[in-house]
Amino acid sequence: MAKTLYSAFFNKEDWAVKEVYSYYSRLVKHVSFEILHDNDLADDVVSETFIKLLEKGKVDNDSNFVAYMCAIAKNLSLNMIKERNRYESLNEDIAMSTDEKKDDILDILKGKLEEDEYNILVMRAVLEYPFNDIALVYKATASSMRGIYFRAKKKAQKLLEGLL
Repeated sequence: MAKTLYSAFFNKEDWAVKEVYSYYSRLVKHVSFEILHDNDLADDVVSETFIKLLEKGKVDNDSNFVAYMCAIAKNLSLNMIKERNRYESLNEDIAMSTDEKKDDILDILKGKLEEDEYNILVMRAVLEYPFNDIALVYKATASSMRGIYFRAKKKAQKLLEGLL
């Protein structure tokens, strides 16, 4: 990457960010897809990787830039897998519960989660809607619904830790 492009990227100049993104996004997606085996999640990792790079501010040189960028993508992908596995149990807890216990769990969550978080959590965990269908309801992207869902699951898991 040319020195001026490199500097402009970290100065958050639009043209440079777009050029670096278009040049490296396929590499980042490949790294994340090899770990996640999910196109939508890999796309999320691509975006997150470039956000983290821009937050970092500067990397020593070009070769460190590529290595650092791939390390960010790898770590974000591994963290997504950990989060997915950690909070999968919430779906199982709700699914395995009796109808009365399910209602109790949902009542607790309804009062503690934001309305959108609660609704998206119910649509996905209880009604088992795909993220694309939920996205249609909210007129948003499936990846944004996935993000809200995983954050809501994280909150719900913490709220229900001692109760289940």
